[in-house]
Amino acid sequence: MDSKKIKTEVFMLPCAVSFEKEGSITNSGRLMQWRNKAVEPPGEARPDAEIITDLYFRIKELYEKEGGPFKEAITRLTWNYGSSMIDGRLMHVDIHAVAKEINGYFLADKVDAASKRAFKKGDPVPSFAFLQDDGSTSSGCWIYCNSYADKGNMAARRGTKDPSGSGFIPNGPGAGRSTAGSSTTAHRSTPRATPGTPNVPSSPGMGRSGSATCRTASETPVREDPPSS
Repeated sequence: MDSKKIKTEVFMLPCAVSFEKEGSITNSGRLMQWRNKAVEPPGEARPDAEIITDLYFRIKELYEKEGGPFKEAITRLTWNYGSSMIDGRLMHVDIHAVAKEINGYFLADKVDAASKRAFKKGDPVPSFAFLQDDGSTSSGCWIYCNSYADKGNMAARRGTKDPSGSGFIPNGPGAGRSTAGSSTTAHRSTPRATPGTPNVPSSPGMGRSGSATCRTASETPVREDPPSS
């Protein structure tokens, strides 16, 4: 194989690691924790959300000028995760806006048929059970509804209280294994303790996977046809 004959290019995009940017981290058990930025990334490294945002707007500009197959899939994307400049480009990615979109929200006023609970347009979805099949809700990943809802950023909790005395810290850091439960009950997962450490089982509705379908909050999801404000 002669690498000189391969018509491809490789680009290195220097990305900040988890403690060099704000956002969520997760593990294979779908436990998620929000981390604040601790230090500046070295050299030209930047958060991946910032890199992808710049790349998106450059690609969008090319499609607007030159066209291409299914160009609307790019040119009509909603990419409003932060304050915009005059030309529509983002000045800075608001990673909390990304997290809220992954959680999900109502696109219209809605009364949930099963619970009879009324929601207003823009209200966060409190549990995957409230996602609707009529297009009135949006969620970046259904399994993590209630991760950023009425009570705020659940992954950023840092509680230490153990009201039951059993090692269950419902508001402790790192809480959250989905499937997402309600905001008033403990998660249905079976609590498991690590030897020599307190047992901190999952809190309701928390967690966000870093897979292709369940993005972390340090990534930017994509949505078409934005809801009107």
